[in-house]
Amino acid sequence: MSIINSITDAIITLITVGAGFRCMYIVFQMIYDPDNKDTYIKQLRNTVVAFVLGISTLSIKTIIEAYYR
Repeated sequence: MSIINSITDAIITLITVGAGFRCMYIVFQMIYDPDNKDTYIKQLRNTVVAFVLGISTLSIKTIIEAYYR
């Protein structure tokens, strides 16, 4: 069970770091190419939604796991 918990922690860390870097990349792209600002805002919104869904899915797994212990 400890292996599953460490894998889950690693996935949560990867999701968080990946979303953070992706958001920074999109903001820098928006700074250097203001003509496509609407496209970058949509990409930023989609990144945040994917981040929330990824973290929520793993949190629900943890809640269910704790319930059945």
